[in-house]
Amino acid sequence: GIYIQETKTSLENLGAKLAAIAGENKETRIFVRGDRAVDYGRVMQAVAEISGAGYTKVALITDSAGKKK
Repeated sequence: GIYIQETKTSLENLGAKLAAIAGENKETRIFVRGDRAVDYGRVMQAVAEISGAGYTKVALITDSAGKKK
């Protein structure tokens, strides 16, 4: 799935999730993370949707689970 901040969401619910997190503050940093089951293209689609909504600070978080320490 795709996660916005710490909440799993779908692309269909992305607008509502952004409004709940940031409201009209387009300067809020939005963190996007995709788990291993989600296609990379869907993560990029989410980033494009966020950018298209006017949020300028979008950050991708990599899933470090399974990395050797």
